[in-house]
Amino acid sequence: MRAEAQAYADKINAALALLRRFIDWDKALRRLDELNARVEDPTLWDKPREAQE
Repeated sequence: MRAEAQAYADKINAALALLRRFIDWDKALRRLDELNARVEDPTLWDKPREAQE
């Protein structure tokens, strides 16, 4: 069972490496941080149009 779990982990790591090659990983993380900060703002839905952007 342990070898099977390791094989899955290896496949996942390979898939992540492939994604990182095609996605600007640092830019995506910055965007995620930006969106998380906006979601934490309690006034987010006070202006629905801006919130949907």
